[in-house]
Amino acid sequence: MSVAAPIFCMVTSPPRSHSRFSSSMKTSVMSLRGANNRPNNKQEIMTPGDMLLAKMNTRTASTHEKKQVLSDYWKQIRQPAADTIAHDQLCGKLLQHTPIFQQDLLVKSFEIGPDYKMSIVALAKNLQETEINHFKSMGLNEDGFGSTQEMTKRDLVWIIRKLHIHVNRYPSWGDIVQVTNWLYESGKTGLRSDSIVSDVKTGEILLLASCGLVMMNKKTRKVSKFIEEAKEEIRPHLMPNCSPIVEDVRNFSQVDFDKTEYIHTDLKPGWNDLDVNQHVNNTKYVDWFLESTPRTILKTHELSFITLEYRKECYGDAVLLSLTREPRRSDHLSMNNGRIEFEHWLCLDSGPLVVRGRTMWKPR
Repeated sequence: MSVAAPIFCMVTSPPRSHSRFSSSMKTSVMSLRGANNRPNNKQEIMTPGDMLLAKMNTRTASTHEKKQVLSDYWKQIRQPAADTIAHDQLCGKLLQHTPIFQQDLLVKSFEIGPDYKMSIVALAKNLQETEINHFKSMGLNEDGFGSTQEMTKRDLVWIIRKLHIHVNRYPSWGDIVQVTNWLYESGKTGLRSDSIVSDVKTGEILLLASCGLVMMNKKTRKVSKFIEEAKEEIRPHLMPNCSPIVEDVRNFSQVDFDKTEYIHTDLKPGWNDLDVNQHVNNTKYVDWFLESTPRTILKTHELSFITLEYRKECYGDAVLLSLTREPRRSDHLSMNNGRIEFEHWLCLDSGPLVVRGRTMWKPR
């Protein structure tokens, strides 16, 4: 069995910048010298990383001792003063004296598609995360998802009823974008959460989104009215007199299997598709819409608009059908300047409708 070779070194008085390291760590490095250690006239200055490696390569050190060394090392090199800055960069913050929330995002390699651009699913996930961070920044964090104290007392939670996203341009890998989000009251049943995604460098508006939230009772699983007690808790954080920045008010067609041209069957949610309530995450439905969209369209066009209306909860043991239909010209939803529009339905294999929606595609 191979054994890591011992490290031979000579420790001198550490420079001032390393003075925080414990003498026990220096002693442990000295103890690593063996009988075969050859004299070295050149003095070596032990850096923090050298000390860490020396201790970790000690054959007699237990797993617990090595974990302790890593913990001590981290405590000595970290900079607590940067915590607040890092938190603001990662989780966003409210603009001063306003109920408007902003968060910067870096487009990561695992969020892009074959064209090196952020996918619509990744965009939807980032919008959802920004919205949650906005609620947290307001102090509405009873369950981590925006519930107030009065909502928690009554077993009420927020759920998404409608989602509209209009994409002007998709950000590319490595781009930094800024999400600006605000909330406002919408009718008698809930809230609206609107977002603008822009390019940090140029200020170009890349995306507009509007999300309708309603209250649901966790026990009865029924939609609840926006109770007055919760309104009083949330109202100081709302924008006054707002209307949706993007919306599709057209009615949806009824599901008609005879007119449906594209069907994808036997769709099943995976474990990682579920949220903390064991429901399918709302962004997964976007993925399933794409499953029944013709592959030729995915190659030649890009999604420029999507609207979803959530109708029924979906659990981890569900089996679904994804149905897609291209409306005819007589439906006044036909091709326009090369744009193509589809209607979508996601149904349980037993029949009930879970989500319905509409997508529009423009040439690449």
